[in-house]
Amino acid sequence: MADEEALKQEITAAEETVQSSAAKTVSSGEVDSDEPEFLQNVIYVGVRMRLDQISEISTVDQSYTVHGLLELDWLASEEEKQRDAASSSANPYKPDPPCFWPAFQNTVEFSTIKEDWEISDDKWNVHSIWFKGKFTESFEVQNFPFDVQDMTFVFFVENYMKRVILVPYREQGQTFQLNRTYLSIQDWDIVHNDANFRAIDWGMARTGKPSAPWMEVPGDYASTVFFRVQARRKSYAFSVRILFWMFMLSLITFGQAGMDATDIEGRLAYSIGLVFAVVAFQIIIGDSLPSVPYLTLVDRYNILVFLLIIGCMFEALIVGWKEDGLVADAFDWWFYAILFPLYVVFHIGGVIYIKRKIVEEDEKIGDTLESTQDIQPSFMNVSSEQATANYVIPHHKWE
Repeated sequence: MADEEALKQEITAAEETVQSSAAKTVSSGEVDSDEPEFLQNVIYVGVRMRLDQISEISTVDQSYTVHGLLELDWLASEEEKQRDAASSSANPYKPDPPCFWPAFQNTVEFSTIKEDWEISDDKWNVHSIWFKGKFTESFEVQNFPFDVQDMTFVFFVENYMKRVILVPYREQGQTFQLNRTYLSIQDWDIVHNDANFRAIDWGMARTGKPSAPWMEVPGDYASTVFFRVQARRKSYAFSVRILFWMFMLSLITFGQAGMDATDIEGRLAYSIGLVFAVVAFQIIIGDSLPSVPYLTLVDRYNILVFLLIIGCMFEALIVGWKEDGLVADAFDWWFYAILFPLYVVFHIGGVIYIKRKIVEEDEKIGDTLESTQDIQPSFMNVSSEQATANYVIPHHKWE
């Protein structure tokens, strides 16, 4: 406990130092000579992303395709201002980048549509990138089709934090914007978006051991921004097309009770037909979901319907094997007299359970980045306090 508390105090001190340094640097361009030496040479790069279109969200591929604009800004030097003044259409201005070319980490496909450089307000280098990209993330579909998904855009610079630190955009409230006019998605509701700034421990990625706090070893950490969009799936269509008919299929199973108890052949044929229908539904469900190592709500319900049918098949074999029709009818009557109330209670309990799961999914909306998703190992265990020094730089009143 003492070690954990000491680590938290170190991280807090680091946050205060970098916040203070960022506020001074971005407002005046000057550095404080009393600060750690590496902070005197750090370039603070403001980041802004605007999503103009979300054209596709694929649950099966665990991917999402967007069009957007990414802007980076940093203080321009006097030499760069002179170059900008001397630029022309034939010789456009292009500043010296403060870092290696920025990149998104979780892309499947990425293409740059247009790039532009300028000096804004006679002070800021602004690098604008219009892009189209297909991104991927592990979808959490335990509660499908009532799920809320995080769609994260992980942006980082290849320089470590001893050279570059990413900070929010200089205009307050514009670090991450979402244009809802052309979303082009019919089966999702966009419910939240935010930007999360983190210091990612790349040293741990190399060695498997947590690094010291980033203020001590900035060369082991990379400044990263997690742009996050949260979307709630519209469950009505799937519920009507699949869940409702699966419920009707389970209800039809009780039609077997109206058949002669000794008619084994007829009852088995009836049940086998229902089994084929359940298998067909499972194929449809499988085509709607990624390959995951757990059962979703729909999977579990489909399995229970399957077990109900199998149970009725075994009951048909047992009562049909009896030669005495009166004994078979009595057993059959009591079997369904007990089974049907249990069936009703199960479905009432199931509705309550689903409502609880929907509330559980809704609680993800706006929650912290670490608590709403299972961040992949490639993200360097950002959820671990020992592996990651988190820093959150507030919106400064930048000049």
